Amino acid sequence: PEDQRTATEWAESLHTSSTSLRRAFRNETGLAFSEWRTRVRLNRSLDLLDRGHLVSAVAARVGFTSTNGYILAFRKHFDCTPGAWVKARGEHIDSRPEHAA
Repeated sequence: PEDQRTATEWAESLHTSSTSLRRAFRNETGLAFSEWRTRVRLNRSLDLLDRGHLVSAVAARVGFTSTNGYILAFRKHFDCTPGAWVKARGEHIDSRPEHAA
């Protein structure tokens, strides 16, 4: 997820054109390369958030160039901010019977 290479750079390393790579990628995944990469990064970030990493550290670790960009993408994809997601997960875990006092 943290790999910053563009589709053009991937195409060059695979000795093909970026147009061919993008077309093949969309045919195989149903997504544009950039959308697929964003989804992979966001999904990877969930595990890191679960492990208690700070939002800014998670953003950097999964390849976002800014924390704000990560938060905006997260909200667009999951309909909440990373902080709200973590809070909701914590409340769900704390309400399980084995965590009751």
